[in-house]
Amino acid sequence: MNAQEFLRRVQARPPQRSELPFPMAEYEDRLGRVRRAMAAEGLDALILCDPANMYYVSGYYTFETSVHAALLVPREGGVALQLHSIEVSNPALKSWV
Repeated sequence: MNAQEFLRRVQARPPQRSELPFPMAEYEDRLGRVRRAMAAEGLDALILCDPANMYYVSGYYTFETSVHAALLVPREGGVALQLHSIEVSNPALKSWV
């Protein structure tokens, strides 16, 4: 199964369990604070590549730090994770993104 098929199946039937350490309201508050800081600096978007920063905003973490990962935070609209295909199942349990 390729990554696109896996994502299609996960989106069609999301996991029943989440490993997020905080309630969703906490992540909404964090994202709001990040976006307010972005607006104050005149930024339209922010790309986070540091694992700690991605975790703070999205709850996503991995032990695989040798491959690229990034979190795109636009000032408005949806947040997106860019990951290596080996990581595609991680956000399903460990992130709200």
